Amino acid sequence: MKAILQASKFEFFKTNFHNSGLIDVLLDIIKSGTDVHLDLREYAFNILSNICSGNRDNQKEFRRKGGIELLKVCLAYSEVE
Repeated sequence: MKAILQASKFEFFKTNFHNSGLIDVLLDIIKSGTDVHLDLREYAFNILSNICSGNRDNQKEFRRKGGIELLKVCLAYSEVE
């Protein structure tokens, strides 16, 4: 995940990630919730952010795969009593 995170910062790799199905894998990691270690979820969020930044194809794919709705759920505030 650390290698993918570093590679996701470069434009050259952003297009390759779109074609590889990486967005599906990252969204699955995020959906897993507490079943996956928190560090992996954090890497997945950061990678998605990097590959979508400035890349329309990845942004569209992220939206098509339900990424925006997933982010809303993950970022929703809930009071703990």
